[in-house]
Amino acid sequence: MEKSDPMTYVCERCGHIDNPIWKPLYWRLYWSFAPFADFEREYPTLAKQLTHRLAKTEDQYFVYQRRGKTRDVVHRYPKALSSMMNRKIYEKTPSEMRG
Repeated sequence: MEKSDPMTYVCERCGHIDNPIWKPLYWRLYWSFAPFADFEREYPTLAKQLTHRLAKTEDQYFVYQRRGKTRDVVHRYPKALSSMMNRKIYEKTPSEMRG
């Protein structure tokens, strides 16, 4: 049996092995990143839609955004998080109402 990269995600329930180009984005929960060159090689159809920095696209499970000030990278996060990122759909906390 091959030894896998310890950073590669493997689902405990279904056994799905995530592509090893994705590395965790430690300061954002559930986000990961990959260099654009690797993304372009592994996902050519999605890469064609990310024509410039800050461009966004999505597939069935993830939202992809081309980012990076000094390095050309792609960030991805689960689509389920995109609804939570819109704070207007949630009730505001008392501290948010004050300021």
